[in-house]
Amino acid sequence: MKKRWYITREGSVTKHVVTLTGVLCLAAAVLAAADEPSDANWQTFVDGAYKVVLRCPSEWTPTPGYDVAPAFGPQHQAPAFMLDAAESDSDAAQQLCKGAAEHVVQPFGTNPTIRPMKVQGQSACLVWPSPDQKRITGGSNDALLVVKYPEPVKIGGELYSFLRLTADKNYIMPLIRDLQFLAPDAQNAPFLMEIALEGGESSGTASERVFPIVLTVMLKNNSGRVLHFPFSDPTTDYRFSVSHERWGRTVVTGKYQELERQHKTAPSTAEPLTVGPHASYQTKLEISSLYQTQNPGNYTIQGQMKLPMELGAGLVNSNSLTITVAAIQEGETHQHRPGAVQYQSPYGFCISLPENWKGFSVVEERWKGYAPSGGSQVTEGPLVRIRNPEWTESNPREDIPIMVFTSKQWQSLGTTFIVSAAGVGPNELGRNSKYIFALPPRYNYDLLDGWEEVDTMLRGHALRAPCGRQ
Repeated sequence: MKKRWYITREGSVTKHVVTLTGVLCLAAAVLAAADEPSDANWQTFVDGAYKVVLRCPSEWTPTPGYDVAPAFGPQHQAPAFMLDAAESDSDAAQQLCKGAAEHVVQPFGTNPTIRPMKVQGQSACLVWPSPDQKRITGGSNDALLVVKYPEPVKIGGELYSFLRLTADKNYIMPLIRDLQFLAPDAQNAPFLMEIALEGGESSGTASERVFPIVLTVMLKNNSGRVLHFPFSDPTTDYRFSVSHERWGRTVVTGKYQELERQHKTAPSTAEPLTVGPHASYQTKLEISSLYQTQNPGNYTIQGQMKLPMELGAGLVNSNSLTITVAAIQEGETHQHRPGAVQYQSPYGFCISLPENWKGFSVVEERWKGYAPSGGSQVTEGPLVRIRNPEWTESNPREDIPIMVFTSKQWQSLGTTFIVSAAGVGPNELGRNSKYIFALPPRYNYDLLDGWEEVDTMLRGHALRAPCGRQ
């Protein structure tokens, strides 16, 4: 499930925001009231995909499970810092700012202001929220910076001319002050992690039969210091994530070929790597499979690791690569692997559940659709929640939520009504002759226990519609 926030103004912007990989920092509630947060102990964030260097509070740490970008901060807190990229048919940032300020869901309130400015010598503008923002959005405190890149940046195979920084308004000015674009030689970043497909390509194709994927991983020390860092444990030292264009992000575990050959032992027992001043280290990473290769389409791969300790606290994101998984050829079929527990809905979909879901319950609710301009409810429909048998009031677990739409409702979704004030739509899971079945937007943002299991089931085509489809 890929989150996208499309800024759509009729007759103006033709190609809009696509959030691919970036960074989201989550601030503790106690910090949100600070008008001028201190940055004396802030950490460095380097993003090789968005070509920026930023700083954010050192207590913000990565939070797993966010489907768009790495997330930072205390668990279950609201977003306070996110990067994305945008393209416009205008050469000026103001058009994108105007589109955001006038967006139909009013993410910055009813009367935000737009302030022209310069950032790193580049044309920029700031969307500042109106006083009624929290009431309109249900609690958002965000402002938005749009700044033109010195040169267009290629992300996920597309070129983008503008960087967008959405941040808590209490933090956005210090964040803007420290923002730097990566220089062409990237020497203004103290440390870089760069990845490429074997052979140096930045994109490629794959199918279920051509794994593993081998990546070349280059670590570049641009500082004048000798750097030491562990690079062996994928649970703490580094991680690689894969994002499907529809299904969103998951973390994959890679195997470092060169490290194993050099140390002749398991990577977890290897000594920390040492990289000298203005030097590089290269190794290869082997990814044995993508978690849902049965879903053809484009996958984005990105690496992430901690900044070496000698450079202080921080995090480094690599550039991103695109892998296109080929569709199943005509005459081939996917083999459905039935689960131990089956549920057949009266709406005409079936779902396969693992053994530990035996004794599940079904909760019937209603989803509601509202006019895009805000306010009145214009339609509604069934919301079926398949509930884990271990769910309790005191310890709830992630449900499997299925929205049920008629064909007419599905065709009208996004035009005559919306189901999310954030502008994010549901993702289709299947359909029959009468209904379309979809996953609610941001259904697992609560990160309840068991969300990973639900996510894996849905990615693996647990739902079938009609029920006879294999």
